[in-house]
Amino acid sequence: MSQQPATSDSNVSREEILEVANLARLGVDESTADSYAGDISKVLKLMNTLSNVDTTGIKPLANIHEACQELRLMSLNTTSIASAISQSPQLLKMAYIWFHK
Repeated sequence: MSQQPATSDSNVSREEILEVANLARLGVDESTADSYAGDISKVLKLMNTLSNVDTTGIKPLANIHEACQELRLMSLNTTSIASAISQSPQLLKMAYIWFHK
């Protein structure tokens, strides 16, 4: 496979897919190679589009969870928990272990 610099129009050919599949010892037929080439070309075009987006002033995320809403503090109402547990003998046994550790 020839080493060519990436261009803004990055299309992957069926031949490139077949060559990589051969090197990786994967059995890929020509119709599947055509499909893979089309899919990979679409992904590369999307990456090219995303690389052209102006992200000046946007703080990068280290983790997607940083973009989520903050969780509110949870307060336990032990009276209502005890009331609910007392209505089930099986839960009452489990609660005794939990509350008396």
